Amino acid sequence: MLKTEIKLSRFLGNHFLQLTADWTDEQLTLELAPGVNTPVWLLGHMAVTMDLGLELIGDHAQCPTEWHEMFGLGSTPRSMTAPFPAKTDLVKMFQSSHSRLLDAANRVPAELLASKHNLPIDTLQNYLPTVQDALSYLMTTQLAMDIGQMILLRRAAGLPPVT
Repeated sequence: MLKTEIKLSRFLGNHFLQLTADWTDEQLTLELAPGVNTPVWLLGHMAVTMDLGLELIGDHAQCPTEWHEMFGLGSTPRSMTAPFPAKTDLVKMFQSSHSRLLDAANRVPAELLASKHNLPIDTLQNYLPTVQDALSYLMTTQLAMDIGQMILLRRAAGLPPVT
């Protein structure tokens, strides 16, 4: 039922990791433009977003609780305080939670996909009301939007484009 979303999410997840591969831990924490998300926040946010997808379909989150506070709904890079998780930990957690979500998405019962979700995001409640809608959004659109931000941050940091 989510075959296309899974394929797109796998592609997007791999591209996101390519975009973060050459950042150092120090570079990840730079605020490269006023009011713009930092690379470390984007990487942590994507790991937590994949956790949110897992919880949406009845699976358990795997990111540490403090990561959900640091990178989750309602958080901003400006609300974060050092020390930040290491890049290797953020990447491993994103890879693991993303992989688990893609595997689990293959097995979600049709009844659950058709049901209303309870995510506390008004826009999703109004425009994407079912679990399938919200899960598709988290697996594709959210990831694509954060890829766009990471591309912008790479340019601001003087890093080369990733093809």
